[in-house]
Amino acid sequence: MLQGMFGQRLAEHFSLLESSSLVLSPGRNSQVALTRMRMPNGFPGPTPHIPPEKAFSISVHLRRPDSVKAGNLARRTLSSVTEWDAGGIQIFDMESEPVALRTSGFDSVHVYIPRSVINRFSDEHEQKRVRNLHCTPGTKDDVMLHWHG
Repeated sequence: MLQGMFGQRLAEHFSLLESSSLVLSPGRNSQVALTRMRMPNGFPGPTPHIPPEKAFSISVHLRRPDSVKAGNLARRTLSSVTEWDAGGIQIFDMESEPVALRTSGFDSVHVYIPRSVINRFSDEHEQKRVRNLHCTPGTKDDVMLHWHG
């Protein structure tokens, strides 16, 4: 069973009363979770850091946010994103204790991918294991934008 920062656990971490989520099992012992989070007014300050875990979370904004800052608590960085349309994504390495500052409302889907799933995929296809996922925050990804249905 998949455990990690998604679904109700993610919603509670950000003091949301509710969220919707779906766990996908595309192959044996491979699970990925999608969690939709909506907050009409954003957060008054930085979000609490998320305890480290071996996973990635890809945040896909379903509408253009007015203001987004995100960063890495371990590196003590918090940077603004200047361009962010609907479909803009951000990849969080969950081992880096990510935080975000979203002072305006947002509607997003967080795709939770354990490193074990990525490692298994790499191994099965005889590829080098992925160490990091890189993406300029706010980069538009139309495929991920249309996953939400």
